[in-house]
Amino acid sequence: MDNNYIVKKSNTLIYASYDLSLQEQKIVLSIASTVSPDDDDFKEYEFKIKDFNDLVEIKNKNSYTELKQSTKNLMRKPFEIKEEGKTIQVNWFSSITYKDGEGLIIFKFDSALKPYMLHLKELFTSYKLGNVLSLKSKYSIRLYEIMKSYEFRNEWVIDLEEFK
Repeated sequence: MDNNYIVKKSNTLIYASYDLSLQEQKIVLSIASTVSPDDDDFKEYEFKIKDFNDLVEIKNKNSYTELKQSTKNLMRKPFEIKEEGKTIQVNWFSSITYKDGEGLIIFKFDSALKPYMLHLKELFTSYKLGNVLSLKSKYSIRLYEIMKSYEFRNEWVIDLEEFK
């Protein structure tokens, strides 16, 4: 996994209603960047905790504990995807497994996210993971994704209340 990996998500998923911390967003996007959009199903995505901490810039002595707390928080934060006539409540991951003594962590995306991350042909956005990892605010990542989704139009007009 590196900064040149590509994050590719449906615009519906980009506009979904969720509130993640900066670190939680970086975790989700880092894992999303390893998904092959041509896969038929999600795999288990396995990472060395040390490499993962380096990528999402966790540098303190308690990095293992901090990462574990962030992933635990992620599992407690369902979000909503709104589509025509329905609202889907889902978590980013169906499971996150730590292999004790091996320094490995395994992520499994929730299968309900398949239509928003796999076999995308239209109405999706893609960008380099490195474009967001250097951002310092959870809002800047969300704003970047939303603006990137409108890039093809060369302009973005939004009502101030909707923007808030």
